[in-house]
Amino acid sequence: MKVPQPGSWQVVRGRVHAALDAFLYGLGVYGVPVVIGLVTLIAVTLWKTQYPAGEATALEFSVLEQRSEDGLEPGRALQALARKPPVKHHDTRLSEAPFWFV
Repeated sequence: MKVPQPGSWQVVRGRVHAALDAFLYGLGVYGVPVVIGLVTLIAVTLWKTQYPAGEATALEFSVLEQRSEDGLEPGRALQALARKPPVKHHDTRLSEAPFWFV
């Protein structure tokens, strides 16, 4: 096997490949994340929002906890919900029972 002489094209090609590998590694590991971070900061601070948030309003809804084990038909649940007063908040008290909302 012939050993390449210093200054031959094989040594130069090896150094060029090593330099290119180091450049691509640095670009992929450091350059791309930095660019993504900068574009993200620019987007968050300077770009016009596509979905503006207005003032929050609480919606009223009626809620019914299903207490029976046999289930509740949707029609019967709707009738029962029609009799319930609307509320803006309902605490389930960590109940595992199903709830009907309208």
